[in-house]
Amino acid sequence: MRSTLVLGITVTAILIAPPALATTQHSPKAQKVKITGEARTKGGLEVRYRFQDPDGDAEGTTRFRWLTGPTASGPWTPLTGVLTRNIGIPLSYGGTYLRAEVTPVDATGATGRARLSEPVLIKTVDGNPGTDWLHDARYGVSHHFLSNYINRVAASPEEKWQDGESWDDLVKTFDAEAYAEDLAKAGAGFAMITLGQNSGYMLAPNQAYERIAGLQPGERTPAGRDLPMEIADALAKRGIKLVFYIPGNPPHSAHKQPGDYAITRAFGYSPGTDGVPSQETLAKWQSVIREYSERYGTKLAGWWVDGVYPALHPAYQDMTKPYNWSSLAAALKAGNPDRIIALNSGLGARNHQPTSVYDDYTPGESRGLGAIPSAGRWADAEQSTQWFDFTFLGANDPYWAGWGNKGTSKDTTSLVRWVKAATDRGGAIGLDTKVNRYGRLDPAQLAQLEQVRKVVRDGAPIPEPTGGVYNDDDFLIRYTGSWGADGGRPGDLGGDVHYTSTDGDSAEFTFSGTGIEYVTERFRDMGRVDVYLDGALKATVDCFSEAKQTQQVLFKADGLSAGTHTIKVVKKSGTYMLVDAFRVTR
Repeated sequence: MRSTLVLGITVTAILIAPPALATTQHSPKAQKVKITGEARTKGGLEVRYRFQDPDGDAEGTTRFRWLTGPTASGPWTPLTGVLTRNIGIPLSYGGTYLRAEVTPVDATGATGRARLSEPVLIKTVDGNPGTDWLHDARYGVSHHFLSNYINRVAASPEEKWQDGESWDDLVKTFDAEAYAEDLAKAGAGFAMITLGQNSGYMLAPNQAYERIAGLQPGERTPAGRDLPMEIADALAKRGIKLVFYIPGNPPHSAHKQPGDYAITRAFGYSPGTDGVPSQETLAKWQSVIREYSERYGTKLAGWWVDGVYPALHPAYQDMTKPYNWSSLAAALKAGNPDRIIALNSGLGARNHQPTSVYDDYTPGESRGLGAIPSAGRWADAEQSTQWFDFTFLGANDPYWAGWGNKGTSKDTTSLVRWVKAATDRGGAIGLDTKVNRYGRLDPAQLAQLEQVRKVVRDGAPIPEPTGGVYNDDDFLIRYTGSWGADGGRPGDLGGDVHYTSTDGDSAEFTFSGTGIEYVTERFRDMGRVDVYLDGALKATVDCFSEAKQTQQVLFKADGLSAGTHTIKVVKKSGTYMLVDAFRVTR
């Protein structure tokens, strides 16, 4: 508006701007859409393309679908719930054709036309080639290098997280080269490194984690160092593979201020407990996993994913929703389609079985020794899942068991014999060991690992048990039925026993010698046990006692003919039957 004085009269003119020229929003395009990766069962594929936007807009949330067909010409059916740029390939895809569909979306939300890749045939291969390196590695080590473990397991005041130190300060003290050298002495074929757990402190930077949780670099993630990358490079120089440990869900007890669960709540997760995750929670946490996966690429050979308990499975099994088993596997395999994964359902009967169709090796979580493959390398031949067992070397703690702890809980001879037997039969073993803030392994545990190396790697003779005593976790003892292992038991040989509460369950031990003893406990919750020698019932022993008695010899046979014999003990009555050891005389 403008006013002008004309012949003493004020004239006001209203100026109207000409209409702006309308701008045209052009749709983005996906060009050169192509599937990459080895098209085989138990592998992984990724669709690649060139994003182009005529307006210069950045790429937004481009959408993906995968379609399957019986022939190269279709007909094509979308795979329900498979909506990620890369995918894992379960055995059920073998013999079918896959195509990827890319619908480009720019940062303004404008959507372009969907483009399809050429089809690829998924070949069905024998076994699972991706796990060959794990099978050949035979054994490796893991660590619970976590913020809430460091002070609890410290062997000296200097090892502790000091007052006034940030997490960033502590991580800077870790010597990656010294650590890798310790692993070489141990003969480890791989190292499993914890990225984080329930406290919310992560070992490596992650922008997705920081953004979602509202954190600055250095608060809960290191700001000045990518330690896992340095570890990866140090291990690679020594031919040692790198595996990451992470929970399948966000940290459930992560605070900004004591008691606020602010980080847990930022992920939409259940404070203080492993609850069933929502789609929001899965989307956020899988974006954190994907960032790690893509950053470490081929330097990362595998993932071991904790806390995927049976009660949580329904959150992943609904394939009508976008976040499911497939999306989790895709996040874990991003950046390296040959990366192998295991999803842990916890202790119990399934520790040597796959949790999902995407598992490449079994989680194997256990507290004792003794498990060995019963049918060779494959724990589940139908799913081509590599047999893997995972236990700890640390001293038993009433709450934490021996995970991440200092000291030892396993007899060295029994440990060596078990690792040798399990790996000779095609299995792979993970041994959890303590590592301190400086990157050094617990000396007693390293000494045990060096003994394992001498036998498994260097070909030294397999040691015989001291005094002919075969602990309950010895691989030669065959347990039939629903047996469990229990550690942290003062008075018992090795501080552990095997136990069962089912009548008819048995333990069988074949030995070479002229005498045998059955060693167990006596207590008020135990009953009678039938003892067979070379197939004949020799005695029924009574394990009842008002007072607890450990390392009791309740059956003994001497003067046997030189050669091989078999003793078998069978639960007959009582609440429990225990096996502590068998002692052989020659």
